[in-house]
Amino acid sequence: MPWTPPDPDAPLRIAYLTYRGKPHVGGQGVYSRHLTKALVDLGHHVEVYAGPPYPIVDERIPFHPLPSLDIWADPHPMRKPRLWEWKDWTDALEHLSFATGTFSEPMAFSWRVWRELRNRRDDFDLIQDNQTLGWGILKLHQEQWPILETIHHPITVDRKLELEHARTPWEKFGKRRWYAFTKMQTRVAQRMHRSSRFRRTPSRTSPPTRASISTRSTSSPSASTPTSSCRSPASSAVPATSSPRRPPTLR
Repeated sequence: MPWTPPDPDAPLRIAYLTYRGKPHVGGQGVYSRHLTKALVDLGHHVEVYAGPPYPIVDERIPFHPLPSLDIWADPHPMRKPRLWEWKDWTDALEHLSFATGTFSEPMAFSWRVWRELRNRRDDFDLIQDNQTLGWGILKLHQEQWPILETIHHPITVDRKLELEHARTPWEKFGKRRWYAFTKMQTRVAQRMHRSSRFRRTPSRTSPPTRASISTRSTSSPSASTPTSSCRSPASSAVPATSSPRRPPTLR
């Protein structure tokens, strides 16, 4: 039976990711709650994968909590986890990265969500990632998942200001270690950008549609390969051979 492309106007199946989603402060949880609800109101199917503190999501949305070491939980933020708290290798990575002075949540969450999604490729049309940009997200991209990145906050601006106002060399060293995760995020964004499957989305208002995810196929359905070209309808006419742009940075 020959392969036929899906209906371009059909609802999307979206896996929405946020490495933390505190529901009342910080922005990420508030943003995630309203955005995912709006996508469901538009008729899309959305499932949320989040690390603690967990966001509050609409009752129509399946929620997949991904527990972590929760190092920043009240009433003792920046506590030192004990070895017996490790449940698997992602906890070990999170702990060891934190022990070097780095904010380890995005990296560890990215590997947890890769482990959860790697066997669900047929269940989703699109991943929308809320600024995790960890190595696990890059792995999903390399496995040809279509990924839409949302840069929630220009964290590199915070890094620049804090380094400029560090009072001692030791404080500056500590700040550099803390913000080391932003280098990971920038490298992941650059590698995704360099991929021939990646396209930037100029529109900030148009919701994603199935027509905005391009695919390329051969005569066999098993040989068809979805691409990571997440474009709005207004940008779908941009040819794949258009001139290259500079890699995005988190600024």
